[in-house]
Amino acid sequence: MASFEIAEGITGASEGGGYSDVKGDRGGETYSSIARNKNPHWPGWKLIDDYKHSALFPHNINAELLRPLVVDFLRSDFWNRIKGDYIKEQQLANIVYDVAVNMGTSASAKNLQRALNSMNVMEKDWPDLKVDGAIGRKTLGAIDDLVRVRELRAYPTLILAFYAQAIVSWLRQTQTKESQEKFMNGWLWRGVMNVYKVAIFYFKKADNIRL
Repeated sequence: MASFEIAEGITGASEGGGYSDVKGDRGGETYSSIARNKNPHWPGWKLIDDYKHSALFPHNINAELLRPLVVDFLRSDFWNRIKGDYIKEQQLANIVYDVAVNMGTSASAKNLQRALNSMNVMEKDWPDLKVDGAIGRKTLGAIDDLVRVRELRAYPTLILAFYAQAIVSWLRQTQTKESQEKFMNGWLWRGVMNVYKVAIFYFKKADNIRL
């Protein structure tokens, strides 16, 4: 089964950690991947608001004090909601978690469900999933069915299809809200690098992947 610590380490490195408040970002203030507008109930915001009373803000933020609050929240509100502990392949869990942090858990789950529905050969290999944004027994079962049918090709092709769905979502965001265009290049480059790393991982793992 996949490890939260591995997935969080990869996403944390991409997000950069620390405090930011970028004009135009719909998430508003962000600390270590946690956007305030989307996650106002995170207990760390109270501590951050206290730090704002100092002229040294944000350099006076005690990262060690906030770290346990960050990890607990990311595990409970992101990793657990995408059923990360039940995804058998670390590479897939990394990607689904990374997009969940960026887009939200429901959007990431819908991307996964749509990708799986597009790969079932008109329901011959498994039934279409309800695209409800909740990963459960049927979604996890469809992943198992994909592995059974496609074997070594299953995970890399699923990850590619998943990212294609994510890119469509990002494009729609920029089309409906022009202010989001400033983030598009960063989102796309992050996707390129993640897919590239996945491709290298699987080609190293398999001497021969049948087409």
